[in-house]
Parts: sequence; structure tokens; C-alpha cells
Amino acid sequence: MSKDDLRPNDDVSGYLRPAFFAPETNTISSIFDEMQKAGHNMVLTVDEFGGIGGLATLKQLLGVIVGDIGDDGSAPEEELIEIDDHTYDVNAGMAIAEINDEIGIEIPEGDYQTVAGFILSELGYIPEIGEVVEHGRLRFVIQKMSGVKIELVQLTTRGEIGVND
Repeated sequence: MSKDDLRPNDDVSGYLRPAFFAPETNTISSIFDEMQKAGHNMVLTVDEFGGIGGLATLKQLLGVIVGDIGDDGSAPEEELIEIDDHTYDVNAGMAIAEINDEIGIEIPEGDYQTVAGFILSELGYIPEIGEVVEHGRLRFVIQKMSGVKIELVQLTTRGEIGVND
């Protein structure tokens, strides 16, 4: 079924299926196996209080088990490519902890997990290609966007790095 198959006033009850629930304490591989056997594409995890802990797709679970899979089924692009001693092309979805460890910088922690989240937090708005974010001795230039999603940035470190501002 696609969105083109339905009209705003159509009854969707014929398309609905019972939700698949699993305790959030189950292992990813056991949930994945159960989903495959039963033909489920999504799982709602339940916490110890009976609340919904989260929602995951079969593809997300597979990504955890065998590594991330791109939208077209291919492996994702490299997250960090060194251009020279002070310049890197960075996949904006790269985790802050990972980039900090990998190149010895200190992007501060906050209410975000990725380079894109840090940039959005710094700017407070959706940037455009070519926009620059400077933080201490770090300079980020937006290289690629997909709609409102930051895909690729160029990071340049200036002078001594690892300084939190």
C-alpha cells in the first residue's frame, strides 16, 4: 500500500494489523528472530511498568546486528575522511563521542548525539550549504544537505585543539 492508494476519507481498518510487542529486556537477536518468524516489520518494546519503551523496524535491528545499511541497501559512506592534518570531511550523523575520540577534539556534550545535532544546537536554525559554525578552534562548513537534514560537513581545526568553549 502506498499513500497514492488512499484518499483522505478512506477507511484504513482493512490495512491495520495487530501491533507486535516485546519486553525491552529481550535481546535484539531474539526480537529479530521472532519478528522474522511472525512476519512483523516493526516492534514496540514494553518497559517494566507496561509503558512503551520504543519502536524499532526490522531494518534497524538488522543494522545493529550486521552493521548499518543505507537506504538503497548499500553500506554507508565513511564517517570521517582526513583531507590534511587539520581538515576532515565528516558525515554529520557521526556520534560526538566517536569524532572526539578519533581525532582528539572536544566537541561539548549537550542535548544531541551527532555532529549535525551539535551544529543545529549552535545555530538554532536549519542551515544552508556553505554556512559556517565556529566553536573555539573548530570550524564547521556545511557541505551537503538533504532537505533539512545536514549530511556532510567539513571540519577544520585551528591551532591547539581539544579546547571547550
